[in-house]
Amino acid sequence: MKQIIIHPEDEKLCQTIFFNKHEVDGRETVVSRINYLLMLNTPCMDAAEAEIRIMKQVLADAENPEEDIKVLFSVRNWRPHIVGCLAMCYLPRNDTLVESLWELLAGQSWAAPQIAATVSMVDRNFAGNAAQRLSNTGLVNTGLELNTGRRKLVGSLSLAKSFLALWSLLEEVDAEADVLHQTRLIALKQDLERLERSPASDIAINWRSQLQTLMCSVPPEQI
Repeated sequence: MKQIIIHPEDEKLCQTIFFNKHEVDGRETVVSRINYLLMLNTPCMDAAEAEIRIMKQVLADAENPEEDIKVLFSVRNWRPHIVGCLAMCYLPRNDTLVESLWELLAGQSWAAPQIAATVSMVDRNFAGNAAQRLSNTGLVNTGLELNTGRRKLVGSLSLAKSFLALWSLLEEVDAEADVLHQTRLIALKQDLERLERSPASDIAINWRSQLQTLMCSVPPEQI
């Protein structure tokens, strides 16, 4: 299990089924019941499957896992965001949670590529919603300023990650989507790719592929 140094807002996490509070070497920490770090990179499949089975048992024992996932998405810490994304893939589709995912994606989470990949799997109207958000410059311009003279994007690059991740995922689902062929957005995508150093697009595609593989090995209806 991964130890997390406790912060004031993380107290809320201890009220969920996904996190417990423990004392380690005299320090109080919040411990995730799910090894989220194992899922960030290409995992050993046996270890990943074992972790998913643990998560499914946690969900099976929960009275209201959807409310707990909302708490995970309400904190700034990106680690609970990963746990919530994994859990959502193993619950019945919930429109309120899907909307919470979209709101999280429009925020400042470091885990934007994983969030985008998850919403592509749980939103029945992902293609339409992704196109709408890509064409809405608010997704990119909220908290950001584009200096056209220096062609430099200033501000949080979490939103840039969101844009690039959504673009790549929509391309896989519907490469002919009109939004992917708009000159203005193509130019914006190229600007963001030059400024965003992490491979947000690749991370999103790989995360979705890994989740799909795991869900075939450990289906939602089996523990």
